[in-house]
Amino acid sequence: MRDISERKQAHDDLLNIANYDQLTGLPNRTLFHERLRHAIARSERNETLIALFYIDLDRFKQINDSLGHDAGDQLLRLTAERLQSNTRKSDTVARLSGDEFAVILEDVDHISIVTKVAQKIVESLSRSATLNGREIHPGASIGVTLYPMDDKLPEDLMKDADMAMYRAKEMGGSQFQYYSQQLGASVQHRIELEFDLRSAIKKEEFVLHFQPQAELLNGRIIGAEALLRWNHPKLGLVSPATFVPVLEEMGLITDVGNWVLRESCRHLRAWRRLGFDHLKVSVNVSPKQFKSWEFLGTVQNVIRETGVPPNCIELEITESLVMDDPENAVYLLKSLHELGVEISIDDFGTGYSSLSNLKSLPFDTLKIDRAFIKELPDDTDSATICRTIIALADALNLKTVAEGVEKLTQLKFLKRNGCNSIQGFYFSKPTTHQEFEKLLLEGKCLSVSDRHGDIIEVE
Repeated sequence: MRDISERKQAHDDLLNIANYDQLTGLPNRTLFHERLRHAIARSERNETLIALFYIDLDRFKQINDSLGHDAGDQLLRLTAERLQSNTRKSDTVARLSGDEFAVILEDVDHISIVTKVAQKIVESLSRSATLNGREIHPGASIGVTLYPMDDKLPEDLMKDADMAMYRAKEMGGSQFQYYSQQLGASVQHRIELEFDLRSAIKKEEFVLHFQPQAELLNGRIIGAEALLRWNHPKLGLVSPATFVPVLEEMGLITDVGNWVLRESCRHLRAWRRLGFDHLKVSVNVSPKQFKSWEFLGTVQNVIRETGVPPNCIELEITESLVMDDPENAVYLLKSLHELGVEISIDDFGTGYSSLSNLKSLPFDTLKIDRAFIKELPDDTDSATICRTIIALADALNLKTVAEGVEKLTQLKFLKRNGCNSIQGFYFSKPTTHQEFEKLLLEGKCLSVSDRHGDIIEVE
């Protein structure tokens, strides 16, 4: 009898391990899918609705990394308790994996009940919690789909709820979103975009275009800003506004950004060998790239590999990037400056830099945002802002570059007020590296009159 009892207990233990999450005691993914199939069968017989919730905790990785895995486990157990306290015993609450949970609401009479339950869960999972003596404010993003209104197969319902959850997270988290066909098409497009981007990296579909920068003192090309483009096999050249935010969310922006730096310096080396030793190349640095612990080493390696003088490399950063983490930003900027690399503040005037930062940090250039250039010289406010930025830079011994210059009147205003250089469609659109090299060899420049020093035309 004891032997039979032990074997039965062992069998029960195996069933428990196979069907339940050992940390929270909730049904696992296997048992959840089985219960979802049974729920669909009952719903079809009884002609009732089912609501499926797909739940993903917000900022879980951040909490896990900063407070430790023990705190992460506490949060997962607390989430399980809060989900169970806001659902009926007849409903199924499961932990699918990691910080992903799911809920099946059966016998739903009206969609308003689903909305009410979803709101209660969002509020419950957003309440503060104490983990390892530290108070945190968790949250969760929830996707909701309905059977049989949205889909009828279990795998399709899961996919729909996942898409809706993804949308809730995109909207800022700590909320729920219902699935819709329009949402499904949008998320499907995003999934395809992510797949294509991963393929683009492997197939080397990214290319660089260079927008020339012209000096206003003598009109010659003094450098170029490197701009990332995606040469999609079906869509052609894709704007970075479309894919760079996705690269950032996918965690691939650092690798791509480092490639841009290395490739830019490689082209710069080729132009210097043609005799254009005065050229500089400007490279945009993403926040994640800048905050990466290995960024300084990457810059050092690129300088060593390409043999480009450090003072011919200009790294463009945004104002907000510095303000997010001033202490580390100061250390990195000073370390880069010690290498000889120049630093410019991109889109100056649109962020929230303080004058003390301009005074204490090793910046070399202020880039005047195109928003202030667009209405020059007629708009009084824009004209005043541009004069002020130029005067400020001059007082701090910094250079100025005006972006988005498209008209001769804008260009003349900037020269008369002491701006050092410009870039924009008036002089040249972004070009391939071959076209940029051609501009250099042809000696393209701004023609400056002898009498008043005014710019007449592009030669």
